[in-house]
Amino acid sequence: MYYNPINSIVRSACAQNPVLIVHRHSGSHFKQGGDLQLVGDVFDPDKPDNAALWQFQVIQVDKAGNALYQIINQQSKLAMGINKDNPLDGIQFLKPHAADETTKEARAQMWTVEVFDQWSQLLVPILRPDLYLAPMGKNPGANGGCFRPTQNAGDQPCDLNPVQVVPPKPPKDPACNADCTTC
Repeated sequence: MYYNPINSIVRSACAQNPVLIVHRHSGSHFKQGGDLQLVGDVFDPDKPDNAALWQFQVIQVDKAGNALYQIINQQSKLAMGINKDNPLDGIQFLKPHAADETTKEARAQMWTVEVFDQWSQLLVPILRPDLYLAPMGKNPGANGGCFRPTQNAGDQPCDLNPVQVVPPKPPKDPACNADCTTC
């Protein structure tokens, strides 16, 4: 059993531990390819593919006290972001901006995490809070595909879009009991 996904994000940010971003329904995970790819191959925690591992870094805190994250790919060390001029154009991977930068370019790399339900979240770019990451063609198939910023126009069931953020290996925390019900 894994930790609650919000705890996984907090642990990733605090301890700088990499995580997998897994599509809630298909079980496929995100990987950096030319775009943000959803891949269905099995992730082997003993032979990790760093292109599939992500680091959540708290970059700022908004006025409401919500953490704003940069999501950094562990292989390229580039931050996931939206196109600042055309947000629906796909995901870009760029050099991370400093925490104190407030330019449009820096804000294009900032994400907030919206809780969808007890076990999953929506990744929302703060530059365009009306968007969230969703599969192209409304098909989050297990065989892969691209995820892009999508506007919720009411024609796509929102339960196809949530993700889960999990550690690449089940946690070995001494505070956990055998079945991790106390984590």
